[in-house]
Amino acid sequence: MENLDKTYEQLMGSEGKKFLNKKNELEALAGSPEGKEVKQMLQKGGIEEALNSGDTKKVQETIAQILSTESGSKLVSQLKSLMDK
Repeated sequence: MENLDKTYEQLMGSEGKKFLNKKNELEALAGSPEGKEVKQMLQKGGIEEALNSGDTKKVQETIAQILSTESGSKLVSQLKSLMDK
């Protein structure tokens, strides 16, 4: 829960402003082949249900599984590059 609180604080602060300022670029990444594939993996992994039920273990497992894929890894790399600009 501590990590979630930290992430929330970052998104609500200056880090969140970075996201808002790069909305078009983020939408393009979400619409990319990798973004679409990761979205599909999230849906198949039951992430929404896990989030709604508070099943943090399932959320962590699903995210770790996705990050271990080529598409997940590539999308994270693209997001990192975008946010470092």
